[in-house]
Amino acid sequence: MLPTIIKIKERSHGKRAAIAAFATLIFNVATTSAMAQGNQWTVDDCMRYAAEHSHAVRQSEREADSYRAQRRAAIGAFLPSVSATTALQVNSGRTIDQATNTYGNYSQLYNSYGVYANMPIFKGGKLINNMREANRRRDMGLSALQKAKDQVAIDVLAACADVLYYQGLVEVSKSKLATSDSSHYQTLRHVELGLKSEADAAQTAQQLAADRYDLCHNEGLLATATLTLRHLMQLPDTVTLSLVRDELSLANVMADDSLSADSIFAQACSTNSTLAEARLNCEASRYAHKAARGELMPSLTLYAGISTNYYKYLNESDYHADAFADQFKNHKNQ
Repeated sequence: MLPTIIKIKERSHGKRAAIAAFATLIFNVATTSAMAQGNQWTVDDCMRYAAEHSHAVRQSEREADSYRAQRRAAIGAFLPSVSATTALQVNSGRTIDQATNTYGNYSQLYNSYGVYANMPIFKGGKLINNMREANRRRDMGLSALQKAKDQVAIDVLAACADVLYYQGLVEVSKSKLATSDSSHYQTLRHVELGLKSEADAAQTAQQLAADRYDLCHNEGLLATATLTLRHLMQLPDTVTLSLVRDELSLANVMADDSLSADSIFAQACSTNSTLAEARLNCEASRYAHKAARGELMPSLTLYAGISTNYYKYLNESDYHADAFADQFKNHKNQ
C-alpha cells in the first residue's frame, strides 16, 4: 500500500486537477441520482404525465386544431371578401388608340389598378351546412383527443400494474432466496458435523441455484416492464421512475346502489369518447351530403368593384400623355 501512496503523491498538479474534476462530476451525478430517487410516482401521476406527453395525444391535438381552423374558414365564408389587383404591361404592335378608338402601330405602356368585393347571398344552403359540418368536425376532434388520452391512460395503467406485480414478485423471490441460502448454509454445517449427507447438501444447493435463477429472471421481467412503462409515458432517461403502490378501495363504489348495469350503459352512451366520435362523424357526413346537394342550386352573389388605369405611348415623339393623377381620376370605372 505504501508504494502506491507514494506514486500518487508524485503525480503532477494537472493530473491531480483532472482527478478532482472527475470526482466532482461523479459527486454531482450521484447527488442528482439521489434527488431523482426521492421522486415518487403514483399510478395517477404516471397516467397524467403520459396523457400530457404522449405522441399520440399530441397528434390528436394537432388534428383538433386543424378541425378548428376548418370551422373558422366555414364561418369566414359568410363574410364579404375583398381583393386588390394591379398590372403593368408594355404592348408593341397593332392596337387600338384609346384616345381616338382607331387602330395603329403603337408601343404602349399600360398600368391598371382595381379593388373588388363580393359577398354571397344565397348558395343553396351550402354555407350553413358547411358550417354545421365544421362544428361537428371540431367536436369530433375533441372527442378523438379525449379518446387518445383515455387509451394512453389505460395502457399506462396496465403497464403500472405489471411493474407493481413484478416488484412484488422480486421481493418474494429475494425472500425465498434468503431462506434457501440459510437452509443451504445450515445443511453444509450439518454435513461437516456428520448429521446430514452430501446428497442433502446437493439438494439444497440445487434449490438455491433455482431460487437465484428465479430472482434474476424476475428482475429481468421487472426491467422490461419498467422500460415499457417509460416508453408509454415518454419519460426521458434523466428522470428516475420510482413507482409506489396505491391502496385502492372499492368499498364506496360497491356500496353505491345507483350504479346498475342500465345506468352504467346509459352513462357510457352519453360520455364514451368512441361513441361520441362515431355519432359526430355520422352527423358531419349528413351535413356534407346536404352541402353537396346545395351545389345543384343557383347561387346569388353581391359584387362591387372600382378600377382605373394609366397609359401612354412610347414611340410617338410629338405625343404628351396626360398626367397620372388626371388619368387616374378620369379613367375611373365602378
